Amino acid sequence: MLSEHNKFLEQAYLVLNRVYFEDSLPEAVITIQSSQRAYGHITVGKVWQDSWDSYHEINISAEYLNRPVENIIATLLHECCHLYAMENNIKDTSNNYRYHNKKFKEIAEKRDLKISYHESIGWSVTEPTEKLIETIKQYHGSHKNPCYYSNR
Repeated sequence: MLSEHNKFLEQAYLVLNRVYFEDSLPEAVITIQSSQRAYGHITVGKVWQDSWDSYHEINISAEYLNRPVENIIATLLHECCHLYAMENNIKDTSNNYRYHNKKFKEIAEKRDLKISYHESIGWSVTEPTEKLIETIKQYHGSHKNPCYYSNR
């Protein structure tokens, strides 16, 4: 089951990169691990290496895989926005990468995310917009089950 979710997230990353970033994001390693304090995270450094290159890790929290698929995709897109900021030398966070500033909000909202403010983490609370939900439906085989993701 976990491998099916990983495959889904890897395929979703490719689609999000194409649709929202014009294929400008580098490859990233997508993981599903326990992370009770957040829906997801991205590593600041490139922590994965192979013989050819090194890669950032985008983790989606295992505890929250039972959320609706549009929320899982919104989390993945949130992390993609951080990767975009890193790749373009845009400082989108502070306070040890926890507090999200208005630059993050701007990057994310340009990519069909609804970003709300939270006192301790800034512009970080992420929800999918109707436009993102429509994009998900366009590329998603079964809207409820991420295991049936298809790239149409």
